[in-house]
Amino acid sequence: MSCASFPPELGNDEDQGIFAVTILESTHQAVVIVDKTERRIIWVNPAFVSTTGYTLDEVKGKTLFDVKSGRHNKAFYRQIWTSLEERGCWSGEIWGRRRNGDTFPSLHTISPIFDSRLGCVTHYVSMFSDISALKRQQANLGHLAYHDPLTGLPNRLMLLDRLEHALRSHVRNRMQLAVLFVDLDGFKAVNDRLGHAIGDRLLQVTAERFEAALRSGDTLARLGGDEFVIVIESCKSRAGIVRIAEKLIASIASPLRIEGHDIEVRASIGIAVAPQDGKDPDEILNAADQAMYRVKTRKGGGAFCFFDERWGK
Repeated sequence: MSCASFPPELGNDEDQGIFAVTILESTHQAVVIVDKTERRIIWVNPAFVSTTGYTLDEVKGKTLFDVKSGRHNKAFYRQIWTSLEERGCWSGEIWGRRRNGDTFPSLHTISPIFDSRLGCVTHYVSMFSDISALKRQQANLGHLAYHDPLTGLPNRLMLLDRLEHALRSHVRNRMQLAVLFVDLDGFKAVNDRLGHAIGDRLLQVTAERFEAALRSGDTLARLGGDEFVIVIESCKSRAGIVRIAEKLIASIASPLRIEGHDIEVRASIGIAVAPQDGKDPDEILNAADQAMYRVKTRKGGGAFCFFDERWGK
């Protein structure tokens, strides 16, 4: 087993020992040293105290399992010690627990401390960092990748993924699936007259109204601008789809009060039903979009139309 040594310029063993301790005490990473035989904590640095809230007196003599988060079982810790015995090191993620009871993710690197006088490993040193902020950032990035930042609804990417999965499931089970393509009539005029801030708030309120009108298992997504898409699974009848379309139109039929303004918009809805109107996400969305456009051009908006009907309701 190889081990790093200090350059002779740093003096004798005592000087080098003082230098090593100074490094460990000043590093921003939390450091904990455990003895190899009983695997009990013998020393921690100030960063460990600030990270966990535990002082040296509170953890000295305890094992890492004693200050565990509860997210890992004993087999997890046995695997760590096995890796240390067989490979001489271990690195990975461990959930810890602060003194106040909060749990947090940390990235650990555990290495052996070799005593050249005894010719063997006597201790292990674990250096770790709290990666809670990194985890939150990753979660936020993951959320933004699949959600509309304005309304929090699924975006086009998530919609296509859910729609593809739903289409496969409904084909296997020989069930119908409806896609409603919704466009707001009068939205551009609101933006032009009252500004984009009011327009954004209008989209948020509209999304809330639509969500309240839908069933828990339905998917509401925002494609962008004033376009929304609803995926209705397990359609038992055409009449059931009609009732949902009517509820969506009614949900924003009365003026919406936004920051002192009474705003009137309407919903134009195009409806396509799979598998007859489309067997893949692009095809079924295109059919619903065409039906919505028909509502706007032939009926002036504020209504709905099925793709397979000429004039709609």
